[in-house]
Amino acid sequence: MRMKEIFKNVETLHVVETQLLASLRTASLLVLLLAAVSCTKDTDIAIAPNTDTTQPICFEIGFAWQGAGGMQTRAATDKDFRTTWEDGDAIGIFAVKYKKGETATLAASGNYIQNVKLTYSNATGTWTPATPLYFPAEENMQLDFYAYYPYMDLTEINPPTQMAFGVQTDQSGNGFNASDLLFAKALNVNKGSTASLSFNHLFALVEVDISERADNTPLYVADKLKVSLSGVQNYAMVDLSHNPVYPIVITGISPSDILMHRMDMGDASKYVYRAIVPAQAIVAGHKMFTFRQDLDGNGSYADGNEFSLSYTLPAQADLVPGKALRYKIKTVETATPDPNHLYAVSNYYPHVGRVQGVVFSVTNGGKNGKIVSLDQSPEGLIWSSVDDRDFGATSVNDGQANTNTIKAYKLNNPASTVTFPAFEWCIAKGAQWYLPARDELRELYTPKAAINTALAGISGTTQLDDSVTYWSSSEFNKNNYVWNVLLLDGHGSAYLKSSKYYVRAISAF
Repeated sequence: MRMKEIFKNVETLHVVETQLLASLRTASLLVLLLAAVSCTKDTDIAIAPNTDTTQPICFEIGFAWQGAGGMQTRAATDKDFRTTWEDGDAIGIFAVKYKKGETATLAASGNYIQNVKLTYSNATGTWTPATPLYFPAEENMQLDFYAYYPYMDLTEINPPTQMAFGVQTDQSGNGFNASDLLFAKALNVNKGSTASLSFNHLFALVEVDISERADNTPLYVADKLKVSLSGVQNYAMVDLSHNPVYPIVITGISPSDILMHRMDMGDASKYVYRAIVPAQAIVAGHKMFTFRQDLDGNGSYADGNEFSLSYTLPAQADLVPGKALRYKIKTVETATPDPNHLYAVSNYYPHVGRVQGVVFSVTNGGKNGKIVSLDQSPEGLIWSSVDDRDFGATSVNDGQANTNTIKAYKLNNPASTVTFPAFEWCIAKGAQWYLPARDELRELYTPKAAINTALAGISGTTQLDDSVTYWSSSEFNKNNYVWNVLLLDGHGSAYLKSSKYYVRAISAF
């Protein structure tokens, strides 16, 4: 479907923050968070020669201490950046051996341990190697361990000293987790000692928050919103033997758009979007983010409509390994609805800009019609504070006329203490809103399922409720009673004006 550009000039306020993801230094006293211990156990797999089968290699595997407010990027990370390993996560392990007092370097192949896969079990909290791992049989030997996540089947053309790694272009689901390249090493490990592997992040994280408008009102983002980090390099070359390990972006590959991962911030109307990419500089003027949503022509940027817009970077952005670059973007809506647009029942109104209501009836080929409000009164309201009075709101099909009658009564009787809470709730929405007449309420009965489907696509709305009775604006007789309608069957009844029932506003266009 061709998308509508409903924001002609997207104005933005931006806040850029960087926070430490993980220290890129290792030290002997690193604190390990959520560490899991793994040791080789007896198996039927053949044992490598020149190993001491009485000395299995044990690993303590975790994450480097982040400090207060430190950030992690795993898909298992919650909104506060607390990280855990997930069941089935797999890391690759290399080790080189050497005599004490000497040194050794990780090679492309032929290492003492060559890319052995360790898989995490959430049930046991342990890591299991694909093949048993033991210390060397020789005395006075030490091991240096190099580990990375996620595990890959490395070959001669993609060795650990020249490892090409590309982040997923779709990080909306599991691709986010699979893009988080982690690295750890443990040096000078003696026979019988535990190898402590404290993982750090080799790539950068970009986060964008678009949950508010420029006027600080909430931006209700529907489930179908797609946010992309646009035109970035997604491949890097990594040498695990280098100190420090620093991925180098592979040039000569066309930039990619990264579909970002949505993170629920604990509020149904508030999300942030995250993507993991190699370190790189993004120049000023680059179209950094694109926002796209398609709901079959209905809704709005605020509440569910199709749209396509972008955010242009005002200044160069430097993406650094192990750090997060955070944006908060506030939008200003500038769309103008087309007065000749043709609507159908269950469409959102207006067709661009912020949604005001859902269409429940149309005339003039769809150019005109009526909409029902996105919400209803939070509790039952009285029609008026007196029962035994005729106010002249007698139309059963024109709620606007009835509402105007009540407005005129208030205007012409300024000293009157009579109140009209049901009308006042509708009028408070704006001059175009009114309390529907009896037959206008009945019109909601037939399309109520389609209307509720439309309302379900908008955060913060209230669906039409079969279990409640709604006030109409139509007086039943000249004194005590007023019509109301139960949407369970569309039938009307008459009740005292001082009774309490729910209210739904409507408007004509």
